[in-house]
Amino acid sequence: MARMPVQLLNAAAKGFPAVLRDGLGLIGLSSITYGTWLLSHAAGFIVGGILAVGTAALLARADSEGAA
Repeated sequence: MARMPVQLLNAAAKGFPAVLRDGLGLIGLSSITYGTWLLSHAAGFIVGGILAVGTAALLARADSEGAA
């Protein structure tokens, strides 16, 4: 029973670098989109959409490679 918190912390520590990497990526994508939006409102939405579709495609590709 006392080992459960230790196991939970170990699992969280192993996953933390991935969470940090994904968080930094999200911040970067958001910054690019916001900067483009400051230049032109329509271009901000277009760039944001392109980045979202590109990210979804990369994640789907990674999932399909991991399942194979």
